Amino acid sequence: MGPNEAGSFLPVSVNTVHRNRAPCRVVKAGQTATLALGDVDRTVLRKGMVLLSPELQPVSCLEFEAEVLLLFHTTYICKGFQTTVHVGNVCQTAIIDEVEDGYIIINQKRHIRFRFVKHPEYLREGTRLLFREGRTKGIGTVTKVFPYTPVDR
Repeated sequence: MGPNEAGSFLPVSVNTVHRNRAPCRVVKAGQTATLALGDVDRTVLRKGMVLLSPELQPVSCLEFEAEVLLLFHTTYICKGFQTTVHVGNVCQTAIIDEVEDGYIIINQKRHIRFRFVKHPEYLREGTRLLFREGRTKGIGTVTKVFPYTPVDR
């Protein structure tokens, strides 16, 4: 389960699984379920955390690159712009660290490098994203994930 505030994943055991308030044995990807986790401090749980098999060797990231189409903005966006990024179950403020060609204007596609403000998240390449700030809106796809190492902070 993770990533936690330090960007690492913790081993957990699942005691019971419920779907629609009824116990069940199996939950498939994309289904909603309630899990009873054993020996987990509730204070470490937060929105955006994922429960994965350790065989996947999950890696958290603080920075990622995405190909983005800017749908609406009054002027242009460049390095330093702060926005709310939605990627799957992740919703966090991010800062634009780098923009291909230096800036992006409405109806342009560019590769943009984002950096999360608070803590690392689990992202996968190919995942769709949406970013927004006020009336500014953009969509895109995660193209590269930079693994998080604690010395980055």
